[in-house]
Amino acid sequence: PFEGMVRLIRATLPGARKIGTLFVPAEDNSELYRQWFAEALEAEGLQLVPVPVATSAEVSEGTTALLRSDIQLIAQISDNATRPGYGQIIKRANEAKIPFFCFDTSGVREGATLALACDFYDTGLEAARVAIRVLQGASPADIPFANTPTEKLMVNPKLMQGFGLVLPEEFKARMVEYHED
Repeated sequence: PFEGMVRLIRATLPGARKIGTLFVPAEDNSELYRQWFAEALEAEGLQLVPVPVATSAEVSEGTTALLRSDIQLIAQISDNATRPGYGQIIKRANEAKIPFFCFDTSGVREGATLALACDFYDTGLEAARVAIRVLQGASPADIPFANTPTEKLMVNPKLMQGFGLVLPEEFKARMVEYHED
């Protein structure tokens, strides 16, 4: 949900100019997400600072490059190589006093400030409903191809407050708060 994330960035960090993310050029999904996110940011006058990494082992070095790039936020796109490194990216971002937003709600449990995501659990339920329709006789050809409409906004209120970020009322109705035990 790139346009939604851009709205959240604008609302919570109105002075932001540069947004950092790591991406994996060899992963088609990562390259597409980087492109789509850059386009959404540019439409709102923001710049994406993408740093390429080839493997999970390069996440630390890529994070160092991001943190040296005069960014105001890391908004990490989802891919197979960077996802295992969220904990490391988050730790380094927090030390640099830069919020970490992501597109995976489980990232908030690992220390992300905010996530806007097409939640995997909800997506699975939506796919199951389509499968039930087919099992009940609907032709797959008659079922339109569609992206998941379900998005979750999850925030860590403690981190939001620590970074001085305020979530506008328009977003609070669909927000899920994460509280550490």
